[in-house]
Amino acid sequence: MAFLGKGEKQDMLQLAEELGINATLNMTVPSIKIAITNSEGYEEEFVKNLYETIIANGKRLEVLERAAKMRLEESVKEQALKEKELQLKFDLERFKIESGFRVNDESNDSTNTCSVISNLNLKKLIPDFDPKQSDISLYLVIFERQAKRASIEKKEWVGQLLGLLPLEIEQFIAHEPEEQAENYDYVKKLLLKRFKLSPEVFRQKFVQHQKKSDSTWKDFTFEITNYLDEWLIGLEINTFQDLKDLMVVDQLKKNAPMLV
Repeated sequence: MAFLGKGEKQDMLQLAEELGINATLNMTVPSIKIAITNSEGYEEEFVKNLYETIIANGKRLEVLERAAKMRLEESVKEQALKEKELQLKFDLERFKIESGFRVNDESNDSTNTCSVISNLNLKKLIPDFDPKQSDISLYLVIFERQAKRASIEKKEWVGQLLGLLPLEIEQFIAHEPEEQAENYDYVKKLLLKRFKLSPEVFRQKFVQHQKKSDSTWKDFTFEITNYLDEWLIGLEINTFQDLKDLMVVDQLKKNAPMLV
């Protein structure tokens, strides 16, 4: 019976529950131990194996929780790094354009320089949108920041955005009345409503995503981190307790799908 000295009180309570023994939190550990060993049909070897399994499952859950917390922290760092890289790329393109402009006509003033930047091709700064893989809300945030930094007037944003979207999405927007189709705020709401991925889709992507043969492990890590981040944001997971509850529920769904 020495094996009952291992684990935590919660593990012993779970063991009692599995054996059909009525044990409560206000009972002491020795009392729970006595209730288990004196239960009808007690078989030491069977109970020992069951208890060790309960302890092992508890440790695995702790590992999963710690890993999830680390991934959440890493996703925040990765997002900040991604935005910084986009900013550096934009600054480089702007420098190239400004330098070329000064060589062609050094007499032009800052107003003309801003005009050149306004015509900057955003396709060089922002990748094309993939409705099956990309998160539309994040994509639009990046687009708006780059459009503002390029001094593009808001009335021109729809035209710039359409150049980054697949043909089928352009056709989808084209069905709207002309006045609304040229209104960026209206188009933004339309895209968010239609193409925002659900938390469940991000969960499936996080769980099922596989590394491509032509990608690096760094790319794979970034991809699954992004899926995890979007899954948690979609469910409004803001604290570690929220994260812990989510992990427990997810494990319950996997192990008892007919009961949840």
